[in-house]
Amino acid sequence: MILILFLLRIDTLKITFDEALKIAFKKNPEIKMEEKNDLLRNVNFVNSIFNNFPTVSAQGSYSDTKRGIRTFIPGIPTPIFYSVSKGYTFTTSINIPIFSPSNITSSIDSYYEKERGRLYLTEYKMKFIYEIESRYFNVLRTKNILKAAQHSLERAKENYRLAEEKYKNGLISYFDFMNIKIQLDNASLNKSKMEKNFYDALYDFNYIIGEEKDLIYI
Repeated sequence: MILILFLLRIDTLKITFDEALKIAFKKNPEIKMEEKNDLLRNVNFVNSIFNNFPTVSAQGSYSDTKRGIRTFIPGIPTPIFYSVSKGYTFTTSINIPIFSPSNITSSIDSYYEKERGRLYLTEYKMKFIYEIESRYFNVLRTKNILKAAQHSLERAKENYRLAEEKYKNGLISYFDFMNIKIQLDNASLNKSKMEKNFYDALYDFNYIIGEEKDLIYI
């Protein structure tokens, strides 16, 4: 099974919440997609407005023609003279759309779609910020819990060491010694669980901000 760990020390997050927001709004693919959708809605609205404006079109062409000129000289084949016509010609036209209720309705629909999209994007960003904040502080919470579990494991190891000496000297019973050993095993297992929770929280945090450079695979 592939486990995903991070090149970050457990005793520091190495990034502030404001820095995390900047990275997320720059790299997170979902927020980038929503911003592009909002831009597209604005473009569609502008296009719907311009559909009601006059349009100008221009066309150009180049001609190179040779035409014979009839002559009436006796005994000489006709024609013996030619005229050549070369040059560019351009034509322009202005198309003025007539009043169209459907165009007006389309523009109004595009406007309200743009406004709905703007409000949706604002709501999405607020939820996005809240999600980043939740995952950021979840990393801090699991980090502190992990540090507490590490301290508990160190105390359990020390208690086991003292209990082992007492048991060898006959100061405690085998039953008491085994209870202390079980406490050590439980502390070790709890530390492993808290470590997994910390790495899971760290992965979720890096995932939402779109940061992948700190990932390694083992």
